[in-house]
Amino acid sequence: MLIDEGLRPMMPRCLNIGSPAFSQAHKFQIPKVYTISDLMPSWDVLFVDDDPIQLEIATQYLTDIDPDLKITKNTTHKEALENIKKHEYDCIVLDQSMPEGSGLELAKKIREISTTPIILYTGHGSEELASQSRDYGVDDYLRKEPDPAHYETLARRIRISSERNSQAKLERSQFFPEENLRLPDYPRVEVRGRSIFIVYEDGKEELWGTESRRSIALNTAREVELGLRAIKYGKDYLAKSMNELMYDLMELGVPVEYLDSIIEKGYKDLTKLLTKLAEEKSFTDQSK
Repeated sequence: MLIDEGLRPMMPRCLNIGSPAFSQAHKFQIPKVYTISDLMPSWDVLFVDDDPIQLEIATQYLTDIDPDLKITKNTTHKEALENIKKHEYDCIVLDQSMPEGSGLELAKKIREISTTPIILYTGHGSEELASQSRDYGVDDYLRKEPDPAHYETLARRIRISSERNSQAKLERSQFFPEENLRLPDYPRVEVRGRSIFIVYEDGKEELWGTESRRSIALNTAREVELGLRAIKYGKDYLAKSMNELMYDLMELGVPVEYLDSIIEKGYKDLTKLLTKLAEEKSFTDQSK
């Protein structure tokens, strides 16, 4: 469309309201407009496959199907384990057949350092492998298919696993909010085969028990470790609190004999609590 140059001066000049010039001229900032996608959570996914071409194809399909999936691609066990130690993912997808070892072997190593959901994604699946994967800490299992439509199933499984993991972390944070509480690093609980071992800070070990299946042992180990660390935290916290209380009472001029009585009663109550917990553990062991 041609504009008569004689009419051009009469036309209103259009200024982009999003431009810095407009903001400066009118002395206000243009507010950011948020879309629905800005308000939806994204899911950090670690995808491990030794075939970089297959990895790229799968990643492209998955992110096209579900843009909320933020996928990190690794091609080796070593690289994956290093990333898991540095970053907390929402879900981990493992190929089964890799030169360094199987996906199940990698899953076993991951379970020693992370509780993130694991999906075993394999082109050589069987019912036996699906059943065996549970014993290695794998949460879900899916066979590779030549039809690209199966990526929709994989994307859905990843999202479901990520959402469940997020909900579980939220529930744990309600009991142990990170900003107010940090549980001690020991005791640690390790699963070796189907046996559960408690590892103390001084290096001593104790056999807690043995389960009928490795998958059950892994779940039990997480609960036992959380419970033991919570007990240690409570014991240390109460001891510290009683010491602080003792100094406060001394500053107020409370006689020493009363201080001894207060501290003694506090430790007696703590001993009763720990004895009760030990008895409950013993009862649980006998009922297995």
